[in-house]
Amino acid sequence: MAKKSIKNKSKYKWVEPRPTKSGRNVMDIWNDLKRAWRSYKMYYYIRGDKINAVIKAKQIRKLQEDLGVKKDKFHELGVFE
Repeated sequence: MAKKSIKNKSKYKWVEPRPTKSGRNVMDIWNDLKRAWRSYKMYYYIRGDKINAVIKAKQIRKLQEDLGVKKDKFHELGVFE
């Protein structure tokens, strides 16, 4: 089977990802956000440590703001409402 060549290569352009407010890579921020959520759940639900849960909630909200997505409110902590 022969390989097909692309005749019009100009229509296949690389699109740069949307820049974040901090200038960091989007994938790095998403990975940090996943780690922060895991840590938050561990501190709040497993250990019952609300102080560290609030610290992680602040980190989550900061990362969400950097990405430009809606920030979570964390009603269970009684902050960020």
